Amino acid sequence: MTARQLSEVGERLVRRCGTRDPFEIARQLGVEVLFCPDFGSMKGMYRVVKRTRFIFLNRDLTPQIAEIRSERRRLASELASCPCIERVYPSQTNFLLVRTPAPDALYDALIEAGIIVRNRSRAAGCEGCLRLTVGTPAENDRLLRTVKTFRP
Repeated sequence: MTARQLSEVGERLVRRCGTRDPFEIARQLGVEVLFCPDFGSMKGMYRVVKRTRFIFLNRDLTPQIAEIRSERRRLASELASCPCIERVYPSQTNFLLVRTPAPDALYDALIEAGIIVRNRSRAAGCEGCLRLTVGTPAENDRLLRTVKTFRP
């Protein structure tokens, strides 16, 4: 399944369930969500056991989640002061939506720098917007350098 197909499935589930809360979506679909220790580097998995659907999540993701939150706050703050960024939208996810007057040119510059980005400027309500994924501190530093030195 491609990323686009996964995104479409996710959007259908959000419309169907009336929420973006993954735990509420799972509850409405009859999927049990369990937190488990000793998953190592694996974040989670999906299994069907005797016709019951389960999502098993790594209980020890707290340090990773804390780093993502910290990096998201840092990125939002620094991006807001960049001249090529008109607005940084509030986020509770592992990405930031930003509005820029030159979305296509900035997108090209970020892709060339190896930054994970999605051009959302053609989506209704997201005109001029890019979706920037919150990465590791080093990846985020590269993103910030690219945005700060960008000239359309």
